[in-house]
Amino acid sequence: MLTASDILDLRLDADLVILSACNTAVGPAGGDLAGEGLTGLARAFFYAGTRGVLATHWSVDDLAAAITIADLLQRQERGAPSSAAALRSAQLLLLDGAGSRFAAEFAHPAWWAPFVLIGDGRRGGMRLAGG
Repeated sequence: MLTASDILDLRLDADLVILSACNTAVGPAGGDLAGEGLTGLARAFFYAGTRGVLATHWSVDDLAAAITIADLLQRQERGAPSSAAALRSAQLLLLDGAGSRFAAEFAHPAWWAPFVLIGDGRRGGMRLAGG
């Protein structure tokens, strides 16, 4: 488990950190401390040098998450005006494609709405950490 103190020891130059685990926005304590857990984690990543954090409010479907993240990153690479705009468009891809391109269940918010973006995640162009 990665803690805020572990993150504070990192030196990052990343436009966007994607926390890819179940319920990453909830934090270890859950319940009433959930918001504080995410805020502290995001603050630690910002201090370490990232410009945005993408987390999830609940467990996500693997396929829906893969489509959302891949589309978000492609939109970032193509010059989306903001990370929020890229995320919104990626979510609309799932919503609009439900029942045609994707399973009909993808129209339900459980599939496309778990993602939360903190910070803009942009500095000029999109550069992926480690890539």
